[in-house]
Amino acid sequence: MEAYSSEQEQVEALKKWWKENGSSVITGLLLGLAVIFGTRAWFGYQERQQEAASHLYVQFMNGLERNDAEQTSQAGDALVSDYSRSPYAALAALGMARQQIEQGELAAARAQLQWALERSKTAAIRHSARLRLVRLLTAMEEFTAAEALLNEAPAAAEYAPLYAELRGDLALVQGDRTAAREAYQAALAGLGADAPSRPLLRIKLDDVL
Repeated sequence: MEAYSSEQEQVEALKKWWKENGSSVITGLLLGLAVIFGTRAWFGYQERQQEAASHLYVQFMNGLERNDAEQTSQAGDALVSDYSRSPYAALAALGMARQQIEQGELAAARAQLQWALERSKTAAIRHSARLRLVRLLTAMEEFTAAEALLNEAPAAAEYAPLYAELRGDLALVQGDRTAAREAYQAALAGLGADAPSRPLLRIKLDDVL
């Protein structure tokens, strides 16, 4: 602002500036407040959503433990439909798939596993869903779909032995013992010496030698 010779000139200049710019300043302040309170409201909403999803997941797990199919189904369906962005939703989908497999509802289980694979933002859950889905498709004799899932699996060293074992299982049920042997050998090579799955994998390999 220019230097003014008197205080009165400065006051007049400020009045003129406010007359020209005051509405813009007020608008900016209002917008700033709206952003602040809007952000707070959004975070509050997210927190309430997470709490509700967490509560539903507790109900879901209690239903699983008590083998209460109705409670499990209601809580799981609510998580998947109403809280699909929550990590609890994908976990519920995995749990419902396990229950449906036990009940012989393979098509429903397949849909749950596919949902978890496509919607989960957590790599570990996606790997778990893919592995379970490959096992299910193999059991359903949908070999082409199972192989496609294996081929699409992202590289992850900690999961490589698991995928290799499934490749062996898939090859074996299709009568390719050579491919099964190679896959089981690769799986064993990637497992630690104290891995819990090592004894069973060793039996599988001995069976195709």
